[in-house]
Amino acid sequence: MKQYIILVTLLITATISYAQVGIGTSSPASSSQLDVSSTTKGFLPPRMTTSQRDVISSPATGLQIYNTDNRAIETFTGTTGEWLTIGRGKSGAISNTALGVRALYSNTTSGYYNTAIGDYTLYGNTSGDYNTANGYGALRYNTAGSKNTANGYQSLINNSTGDGNTANGELSLYYNTTASFNTANGYRALFSNSTGSKNSAFGSGALYNNQTGNQNVAVGYNALYDNTGNYNTAVGYLAVENNTSGTHNSAFGYMALRTNLIGNSNTAFGDYSLYYNKSDKNTAVGYETLFQSNSGANNTAIGYGADVSFANLTNVTALGYNAMVNASNKVRIGNSSVTTIEAQVALTIVSDKRIKENVQEAVPGLSFISELRPVTYTLNTRKQDEITMQAMPDSIRKKRMLSDEDYLESSSIVRTGFIAQEVEAAAQKVGFDFDGVSAPQNETDLYGIRYAEFVVPLVKAMQEQQETIEEQQATINDLLKRVEALEE
Repeated sequence: MKQYIILVTLLITATISYAQVGIGTSSPASSSQLDVSSTTKGFLPPRMTTSQRDVISSPATGLQIYNTDNRAIETFTGTTGEWLTIGRGKSGAISNTALGVRALYSNTTSGYYNTAIGDYTLYGNTSGDYNTANGYGALRYNTAGSKNTANGYQSLINNSTGDGNTANGELSLYYNTTASFNTANGYRALFSNSTGSKNSAFGSGALYNNQTGNQNVAVGYNALYDNTGNYNTAVGYLAVENNTSGTHNSAFGYMALRTNLIGNSNTAFGDYSLYYNKSDKNTAVGYETLFQSNSGANNTAIGYGADVSFANLTNVTALGYNAMVNASNKVRIGNSSVTTIEAQVALTIVSDKRIKENVQEAVPGLSFISELRPVTYTLNTRKQDEITMQAMPDSIRKKRMLSDEDYLESSSIVRTGFIAQEVEAAAQKVGFDFDGVSAPQNETDLYGIRYAEFVVPLVKAMQEQQETIEEQQATINDLLKRVEALEE
């Protein structure tokens, strides 16, 4: 009998141990151990304050309570001190939502309409309103900042009072504290920004080291990476990557203005344009335009490969495919294979009496013109490029050199004119300070001739000839009169 009772007891115990329990239902769901069913009443977990919760001895993982301080359901995660919060709304606070361990943990009575999803999101928020945080630690130390949006691991984590910031991407706007109205999209975009405001960064590492710079726009991987300056715009992979204090720069293209440090008011459109620039007020449009320029300022280059042969040239203009300027204060149109430069009207030279000073008639005529030697010739345009590009790195020079076919056409043209060195010698011989010869400014520069300047000595020569003709005519007239008298 005793053995029977023990057997029955064991069977009852086993049945109770594995049976499902239904409250308000006789048919609990097959997947549940406890099924509470009601249309008029709810489930009421244990209610307690935070201090009461924290003294629970060895809480089991998954233990749930209702925190009367936080007005939220909390679940113990299994890690000491960590309770997952679902719902939020401390006394006086309106429409806050929290889901995560210590999400919106410090929010008291004044922070309204905040949404925190993820562990420690908006952890330190006290009075900030209309904030949205998604991702571990997003907006963690925000206190009074409002209207911020942070999506990603520790995005905007250090923001305290900054308003209107948007951070999308892991660690984006990581060090932002008080700055406002920044937008960062991408891994570590605007990572170091602290007080710089109204910046926009799109791309991993864009504006990464910007701390105090304002109103910059960076689009592309590491664009404006080291920037601290203001009012810069960079669009492209590594565009203006190394800019520090330069301002008012605009770069569009792969690595455009990449190494600019302190240069201001530069504009670069095209891959590698103004790549090495560190100076001011340069404009480059086209692939590798002004690639060589470094400390040169006030330069303009338009066209694929339009460039300077020295890094420090200033006030130059290069127009056209591979146009190369080799001296400051110079304009170059086209490369060495150009055979015709056409215009609808003649070039006008400024010649106003109001701006001319020290006017003298020190222009020789026949004495100078008679020393000139008109010739025909062909130009070795390949040698021309070899001379003008000799100071450039071999890798760059090889890319700039033209094809044999291009050189053949321009080198085959029979031209007429003078040889600059001979004209220079002729002017020196007669003591004429002639501005029709352009002497080289450096070892890459070439002699040149301004043929329009020959008009003045030619006019003088014609005037001298006219005086001689008139004198001879007077002599002839006198002799005719004498002959007539003798005949009579």
